[in-house]
Amino acid sequence: MKKIYFLTLVPSNGSSFLRGHQVSYFLNKAGYNSSVVSDPSNVESGSIVIIVKVTNQKIIDYLKNKGCIVIYDVIDAFQGGNYIGSNQSIDIKNYCPNFLYKNLDFYIFTNKSMVRDFSNKIENSRFISIQHHYDPRLPSKVSKYDKEKINKPCFIGQRENFVDLGSARVRNMITKVFDFNKMLDECPKYSFHYNVRIKNSVDSYYKPAQKIFTASVSLSNIIQTKEESCFDLIPSDYPYMIDNPTDVELENFIDFCLESYKSEVWNLGLEMIDYMKERYSIESLIQTGYKKLLEDCYE
Repeated sequence: MKKIYFLTLVPSNGSSFLRGHQVSYFLNKAGYNSSVVSDPSNVESGSIVIIVKVTNQKIIDYLKNKGCIVIYDVIDAFQGGNYIGSNQSIDIKNYCPNFLYKNLDFYIFTNKSMVRDFSNKIENSRFISIQHHYDPRLPSKVSKYDKEKINKPCFIGQRENFVDLGSARVRNMITKVFDFNKMLDECPKYSFHYNVRIKNSVDSYYKPAQKIFTASVSLSNIIQTKEESCFDLIPSDYPYMIDNPTDVELENFIDFCLESYKSEVWNLGLEMIDYMKERYSIESLIQTGYKKLLEDCYE
């Protein structure tokens, strides 16, 4: 069995921590030999290398010259390309991503939109779709808040991913948690998580759906814009989805959400996303995604 390396070139927080350190840990529990490195020179020749999010052609070529099977987990590393910023509306038909590297053996995409739009642009590489998982440490944090929550929407994520639609009232209504070290404890406290994006932006097409899974596990609903990246995940009649809202529409919608806390509508919303706890756990994705990927590598 080949040695597996997760190469993380950015600080070990956010998606690099979840898709690198956590997946490596659970692969070891499943009987594989896996570790995390931040320097490609520490990779053994002839091994399997999963590069997490950040890379360049020089690193890929270096690893290929060492006889490695090289896999690139794109996650949300599509910032760049032929547009400015990931939260502006663009003509997606003319979008050219900046991660179409040469000499890769596999790409990992996190949703069906990426598979649909990028798989035909890949040359001499294969691809697999593996959704993002929620943090496996989260369920142990939830029980303290399963009866009573703070009835406010909460955005949990990086500062640059928060979409400010220009309304001072909306900004004041939403609690924001930008500090990665605080996110885990804050997730279960709130009645609603918040994930509003600009319609037809690159993020709305391709961003991983981790925020939705995190809300489900937190026993919270999520204020979510209708977007390509989650159409196959959330039922179309989920009560807390909104389509391309204006400032005033978003204010009114948040008012509706907060007024519905603990109502039949709020409980129905929880039921609609409850299935995600099992399907998008890291244990499930190891079985349905990573094991299949590694089997293909051993062929």
